[in-house]
Amino acid sequence: MDINLKIGDEILLMDIFEETSVIPGTRGIVTDIISDPFEQGNYIISVNWNNGSTLSLLSNHDKWRVVKKKLKESDDEIIKKIDPQTHFLINNKDLKKAFNLSFFRNYFLKLRDSGIVNMFGSSSLVYQDREHIERYYGEGREDDENFQELLDIQDDARQNFVLGLIKYAKMKNIDLDDDARINSLAKKLAPKLLEFYMLFV
Repeated sequence: MDINLKIGDEILLMDIFEETSVIPGTRGIVTDIISDPFEQGNYIISVNWNNGSTLSLLSNHDKWRVVKKKLKESDDEIIKKIDPQTHFLINNKDLKKAFNLSFFRNYFLKLRDSGIVNMFGSSSLVYQDREHIERYYGEGREDDENFQELLDIQDDARQNFVLGLIKYAKMKNIDLDDDARINSLAKKLAPKLLEFYMLFV
């Protein structure tokens, strides 16, 4: 057996193929390991998960980490080191529910292709309108196809951001009754969308 796992090991789930009943970050104890009769070189790993599930893992499809008894790192720190994408999704569930993340991934790709700003400082552009982008970044770019494509979706980006911000605020019971609170929330959420892009590009 070449999976470096034995019965009795405590494991931390990193990713499980097409399954939602056990989420990444759940711990469990390995209760059995057998060869998969249908896939050569694959093992079926029986686990008693801390959430009560007994869902098995498949060694060729799922990801986990053995928890060392003297491990000083928290589960969160382990996941962040091994799989930053999973770490981001676990810690930003409300962002995922409030915003169309695939739209913003594509928006930041177009922004990158336009070359108008350093991407590390670009998060505030998601809530600027087309007129602002054209006025401050458009000089000499009338024939720049990438810049024109960005302009074409800029107002959609702003609208999507505002809708996501409102949805997020409702989920968190945040009153958007003054401009200062809206600006503060926008400055908090826009960098999270940029972080998502940087992790998943």
